[in-house]
Amino acid sequence: MVELAVAGLFDPEATVCRAEVERPQPSFTADTVERLRLSQPGLVLRLALGSDAAAGLPGWRRVRSLLEQVQLLVYQRAGSAPAGEEVLALLLRLELPLAGAEVISLSAPAIDATGIRERLRTGDRCPDLLPMSVADYIQVHHLYQGGPDPDLVAGAG
Repeated sequence: MVELAVAGLFDPEATVCRAEVERPQPSFTADTVERLRLSQPGLVLRLALGSDAAAGLPGWRRVRSLLEQVQLLVYQRAGSAPAGEEVLALLLRLELPLAGAEVISLSAPAIDATGIRERLRTGDRCPDLLPMSVADYIQVHHLYQGGPDPDLVAGAG
């Protein structure tokens, strides 16, 4: 699905890394980052998260190791709280490693991935949010059609 979305960007610089889906499940961000850094020494990794997701970082698996290996970029999703600066302040109070972390400006929809999956479960193809090729893939493969959100059940990070 990600490959379909990236193909729609028509940007030869945009590529898809399959490391996450090729790992045994469940897979955690810290494990994927560690694997990428081992396989590609010198690789600079940035982790961009909406401020709502970044606020949950303290609950992520091996968060300290993860944040030591990436530059954290926090963006504000329209209509969501808390503000990016508040999240970074919280993470600093928890003494998490944030070298180079910054709040960035990004044009992001006012909905998170969970909200999109909820809309998809109701039969909405989300034409305002998803490329047609991705919506077609979801429909053909009967994804997000009821039941609990597997990303919420599996755990964070």
